[in-house]
Amino acid sequence: MTEAQRGLMRRGHVRLARALDELPSLVVDEEHDAVDALVAEALPLARAADNPWLEVFIRHWELQSRVLNRERVKDSLPLAVELLELSSRPETKDCPQSVCATQDLASCYATLDGPGYVSERLAVARETLARIDPTWPCYLCISSELVDALLDGGRAEEALAEVGRVRASLLERDQRQTCPALIRPRVDALFALGRFEEALMELEQWDEPASGSSGEMAIRLRKARAHAALGQLTEAKNSLPDPGSISKTPSHYSAWIRAAQALVKAGAIRNDADLGAVLRDMRAAQEQNGAWFLAFESAAVGSELALGRGARATARLELRQAQRLFAELRAPGAPGVASWVARVDAVRSALGEPDPRRPSVDQDSDVEAMWERAAAAVDWETEALSDDALEVVLGCLEQMGYLKEAEEVAERAVNVAASPEQALKPRLRWAELLSRGGDAERALRVLAELGELEGEEFWLRARAEVDVLRRLGDDQRLRTRLVALCERADAPPGAVLLLSELEQRLGDTARALQLALRASEALPRGEADWKVVELATELGAWTEVRRAANRLGMPVELGDAPIEEEWGLVQVVFPDDPQRRLVALRTGPVTARVLELSGPTADTEHGDDRLIFDPEPVEPPPTHGHEHGPDCDHEHEHHAGCDEEHEHGPDCDHGHDEDWIPVFAVRTVVRPGGLSSFTIDGLHPGDAVLQRLADLLDAFGGRLEVRSPDDYSVRVPELLPDLGWPRPKPGERPGVYGFFAIPRTADPGAVHLALRTLCRESRALLVWP
Repeated sequence: MTEAQRGLMRRGHVRLARALDELPSLVVDEEHDAVDALVAEALPLARAADNPWLEVFIRHWELQSRVLNRERVKDSLPLAVELLELSSRPETKDCPQSVCATQDLASCYATLDGPGYVSERLAVARETLARIDPTWPCYLCISSELVDALLDGGRAEEALAEVGRVRASLLERDQRQTCPALIRPRVDALFALGRFEEALMELEQWDEPASGSSGEMAIRLRKARAHAALGQLTEAKNSLPDPGSISKTPSHYSAWIRAAQALVKAGAIRNDADLGAVLRDMRAAQEQNGAWFLAFESAAVGSELALGRGARATARLELRQAQRLFAELRAPGAPGVASWVARVDAVRSALGEPDPRRPSVDQDSDVEAMWERAAAAVDWETEALSDDALEVVLGCLEQMGYLKEAEEVAERAVNVAASPEQALKPRLRWAELLSRGGDAERALRVLAELGELEGEEFWLRARAEVDVLRRLGDDQRLRTRLVALCERADAPPGAVLLLSELEQRLGDTARALQLALRASEALPRGEADWKVVELATELGAWTEVRRAANRLGMPVELGDAPIEEEWGLVQVVFPDDPQRRLVALRTGPVTARVLELSGPTADTEHGDDRLIFDPEPVEPPPTHGHEHGPDCDHEHEHHAGCDEEHEHGPDCDHGHDEDWIPVFAVRTVVRPGGLSSFTIDGLHPGDAVLQRLADLLDAFGGRLEVRSPDDYSVRVPELLPDLGWPRPKPGERPGVYGFFAIPRTADPGAVHLALRTLCRESRALLVWP
């Protein structure tokens, strides 16, 4: 894309040109959130530039992230079909990335159900390879898809031979530099053939920086599996990453699970309940993404490991998941599925004997152990359970992620209840489970079937309905229900506060404040007062701000004047730039003025912005010694500069690091700073000249912000144009780098001329845009 980028730069599409350069790196380095943000920005820019080739490029890399990294095939398959159609149009069919669209669609089917689409994947890959040659960048990707399809078809020998053929083709066309990318498919073929020593030798040769952190992790996981298979336990343990490090990239789950099972078999790691929980989480994510066969594999391994650690009831649950997922497979009799079916059948056979005893249902700190006891004590699949047994069974199933089974148990409890009163709690739990499982509409119908209720039972159902609607994300229906509830005389203040938060989100700040004031009258001090402060500040209702601040214990005088004081430094993050933290001066309970410049790399310059922030810090403060928890009885509320005793609030720093600066999320900008910022860089002219520069900018209503450390340097070249004064000596010299800002209303030409004049007079070598 180099020539395309140059052309874009020449035509003024600078941001789009940079996006084309950044996007592939973000994808291979698994920066998923950054990929989504950049795609959302770059696609409109590509369409505005009227270049459909660029749209194909951007959408291809988006799918690489969504499918090959995150395995989000359920919602990505339509996008892949759309991209294939786009890349087949007359205006795009000659685009190099049009071939990549074929790979994207093949990857979707491979992730959806690899063995079920083997013949289609092979046909597409071979047809595409017939149209290109080894000099094409996508030749390797399509060849890898072909090898993967052969492996999913149970044809490992053919897959290994195909890798050899592709490698020979690349060498024949002098494409040696791309050969390391074949190591991953070759290793997978060697694994399938049980040739682990050869696989490890291949892995040790891997060197492919272009594949980023994603490629590095794929190789690391395979090394862990190979080391374990060869009995090299220390190396295996060192190679297996913590599951949290791959949690955002499901494409690593299958390799991690296989490696972990190999380490368990070798005795390198424990086969415990924690491992089972990790596998369940991974399998649930695969299922949610629509990766049916991979989820089926994970359930099979989960059942084997559960059986291996003696968790027979858990193994049975995993078998139920495997059976349910097996029904989703496109070709359950495919060769690539057969070996996994045999493994599932082996577990089922081993579980054929009944459990030897039926201990009592009891609580246990380990949820899997608790489940094993409960499942041995009662026949949870058929029995009518007592209230206590029902709660234990539902609690275990829910905590372990077996929501379908929990729904079945709760539904059966409702159906066998002797009276509506006995069915109330099971019905509430059933609705909750349905909602958590994504069937909110059915959950609401289940709750509606309770009919007319009064007193506590009415509010139990009302709370359940509200929870379902919140999980559903239907703000309008939630508002309708909360309004009706809050019109009742016995409405709990918590419901009133919840409606206040909803009204704020929907934009009715005045209504939200009235509700928050109503809630604050009934709730204990602090529970609604911060919401009053926030809303009243936004509306300029300073009487209410000051009154609520007083209730919170802040030394604020009553009255109606705005609060504009200096309460110390904070950091703020804006919703449009969550990675950038800016230093600000806190001027009141929830107000601040940004002191730091965002800089020209930011989309919006926030320097001097006046804002309102969320009073709850983005992250908790570091603790030293006593840590304030929910039972803390210190009766004081700390804010910057306050030394009185008062109740702890969201910005309390009592007992914490003195240097800690709290970070708050910006809710709204009350008054933008109105600045534009630029970089300034060059040889350090001396502190006196820098001060003159700062004074000059101050005269224009702007300011200078030095960002370089004391040891910052710049290299002076051998050749310099005639400067009108003696040239500085070549080599490394002390430098200065920073930002300067001027009001958007200032004349940039006048500022530029003034800067040039100052630099000429002071013989300063500085550059700016």
